[in-house]
Amino acid sequence: MSCQALSLGVQASCLAIKKPGGVDKRVWIGLLDDVASITLGTGNTLSAFVMKAGKGLTQWTGRREKNSAGSEIEIGENVTVRKQLVSLSVYWETAAQLTTLDELLDLEGLFVFVETNSGTIEVYGVNISNTYNFNNFGLKPTKNSGNTGKVINDTTAFALELSGGLTNLQLIFRPTSDLGSNILYLNLKSIDPVGS
Repeated sequence: MSCQALSLGVQASCLAIKKPGGVDKRVWIGLLDDVASITLGTGNTLSAFVMKAGKGLTQWTGRREKNSAGSEIEIGENVTVRKQLVSLSVYWETAAQLTTLDELLDLEGLFVFVETNSGTIEVYGVNISNTYNFNNFGLKPTKNSGNTGKVINDTTAFALELSGGLTNLQLIFRPTSDLGSNILYLNLKSIDPVGS
């Protein structure tokens, strides 16, 4: 008995070959436990989500070409885990912002929306398996470094990595085909970031 199947191949299009790299300076972070429901589309697509009353996404805005996201695989006996990664450079100024960072370091079950320079919004931390509950997964802080630097041009950003093992690669957030409408959707699901 074979437990394996391969349904389609991937043929590179001109758009895929010329797709610019990088992530926008703003990302949206939420807790899976704050999600009331999700609606999945075809394949690795998230079409909609509903937050519980009084809950929302938080916005984290830094600088262009400082954030990144991706995945690695970890081979296992039963499952090949897709380790999803989001790396952020967080530029904090106030004690309240530092408190928010401190709180984030203790959280798990996070999910993150990143806008790519190629015009898509990718979602990290959401598991789409029918077998497992989606909020049993998510990302958590797994690496950080933040310091004053030694010389005037050293970065003072708090370098933060969120990661987690899932059974799928990242999702594409696509409630509509219009990027501006999708960003508005996320903004409407957001609470004000600290220091805004």
